[in-house]
Amino acid sequence: MEIEDHPIMKKIKNYNITDEADSYMVFHVYMDLCEVQNWWNVRVHMCPELNLLFLSGHPNCSEPQEIVLPIECTKQISPQDLKKYTSYLKVEKCPNDSLTVAVYESDSTIVYLRVKAEIGIGLDH
Repeated sequence: MEIEDHPIMKKIKNYNITDEADSYMVFHVYMDLCEVQNWWNVRVHMCPELNLLFLSGHPNCSEPQEIVLPIECTKQISPQDLKKYTSYLKVEKCPNDSLTVAVYESDSTIVYLRVKAEIGIGLDH
């Protein structure tokens, strides 16, 4: 099956994200979570306020749902950006005190980093 024909890629494309590379990045992180990391119930979401796709899922069947933000390895993000992401990226019944950043390299290397919301506290002053 071609990537373009995969049902998740079709769903991602339906969000009309302007940067096609972002669509492929989200798809690759989705597939890695499902096929390599063995996450459960992985879903794609859109944050309209940030015009940003993100994922949610369960690391295993007994752990709570987590939010995963795919980011290109070349993108620079600040603690203020991370605070903004933890504020806006929401999924019902999912705690928003942290998120997992999936740092994506075009060769499909993905590094996962857990970020707590408190990282931005005190940096606004």
